Amino acid sequence: MCPETRLPGVIGEFKSQLLRWNPQINLISRQATDQIVDRLIIQGQAGIEAVVRHLRTWGEFQEGNTSRSLNYFDLGSGGGIPGIIWHCMLSEWGFSPYTYLVEPREKRAWFLERLVAIQGMEPFRVLCQRWGDDFNDNESPCMETGPTKKAVKEVCGDIGGNILISLKALRLSDKQILAGLSRAGFDIDQEFNWEGRRLLIARYYPPGQGLDPELLDKLGITDPEGVLAVGGLAGRANGSWVDQLYGDTGPCASLVFSEYCLNNLKN
Repeated sequence: MCPETRLPGVIGEFKSQLLRWNPQINLISRQATDQIVDRLIIQGQAGIEAVVRHLRTWGEFQEGNTSRSLNYFDLGSGGGIPGIIWHCMLSEWGFSPYTYLVEPREKRAWFLERLVAIQGMEPFRVLCQRWGDDFNDNESPCMETGPTKKAVKEVCGDIGGNILISLKALRLSDKQILAGLSRAGFDIDQEFNWEGRRLLIARYYPPGQGLDPELLDKLGITDPEGVLAVGGLAGRANGSWVDQLYGDTGPCASLVFSEYCLNNLKN
C-alpha cells in the first residue's frame, strides 16, 4: 500500500488554479466543472498508486533506499493531470523525481509554469516542445521535433536514473516514445549512457481496457525479450500489462503499462 498523501493543500490549490484559468485557456474542456476536475484528480491519484506498487518491485525504489533517482516525463501535459498529481505524490512518497512536463502549446505551458509557485510544490520543469506525432522507419519527426539535447540540458540539466513516462490523451507508440528519449537524452558534449536504466510507460485508457492484439499492434508494444531500437537507444522489453484503477464509486480508468531495460545502441 502507498502511504496517504499529506498534500491536500497543494493539490487543492492546483485545482483552484485549473478551474480559474480553464475558461481562458481551455486546459481540459470549457465545460469542465468542479466535479469533473475532482474525478480527474481521483484518476491521477489511483494511477500513481498503481505505478508506485510496481516501482517498489525495483530494488532501487524499495523502502529505505535513499540513493534512488527517477526521471518523470508527462507527455502532452495540458492542464497538468496526471503530471502535477503524479509529481506531488512521488515527491511526498520519497521518490525525489526530476519531473518534466512536456506541452507544445504555449498558453498551456505558461499555465504549468505558474504552478511551480504554489506553496509546498516541489520544483519541476516545463518543456514547451512536441515529443512527436508520426513515425516510420525512414524518417522520425520525433527525432526532428522532439526535445533537443540543448533544450533538455538547459531546462533540465543532465538526465540520470530510471525513467517513468505517462500519457493521458496522446497515443504515441513505444517506438515513438523511445525516439523522443533518444533525441532528448544526450549530454551536450558526449553521448548519454543509457546502460541498464529502466523505462516504465503508463498510458491512461477508459475502464475495462484490455491488452488485445489490436492494441498491442497499435502501440507497438513488444513481446518480452524483444528489442526496440531507434537513434542511439535500444530497449529490451520486460513485459506489458493493464491495471484497473478504482475511485470512490468503482472503476475510474485503466492504465496500460509497458516496461523496457535500456541500453546504448551498438553500431
